[in-house]
Amino acid sequence: MNFPFTQTEINYLKDIQPNYKVELTNKWRYYYFERFIDIYDYINTIDNGSTYVIIPMLSYSRELTDVKLILSLPFLINNNSNKELITKFLLDQWKSSVFTVSGAQTLEITFKVKRAYIFRK
Repeated sequence: MNFPFTQTEINYLKDIQPNYKVELTNKWRYYYFERFIDIYDYINTIDNGSTYVIIPMLSYSRELTDVKLILSLPFLINNNSNKELITKFLLDQWKSSVFTVSGAQTLEITFKVKRAYIFRK
């Protein structure tokens, strides 16, 4: 894959230049995190050469019917993605929302994920 990822900003799916073609696998997978820092570990597990489309969400449980906030438009990640940038971006998105956690509630960060194959046209 020759798609030029940037380390200085979020690589939104919508921003892929028209000279690239994107094919997505047909099944969504879900990954759950209890802390924003756990996103670092997830990115470290991505195989070299693999790219994924991520839709980040917040909820109080792992029930998909309980999603309370979609943090961002779909964006691309790979194992070279800037972990600090992505984590800070998602945390800032949450902080700028009205979604709160109080009392005995727990926060679940969910990544809705599909494998992406990106080709130059």
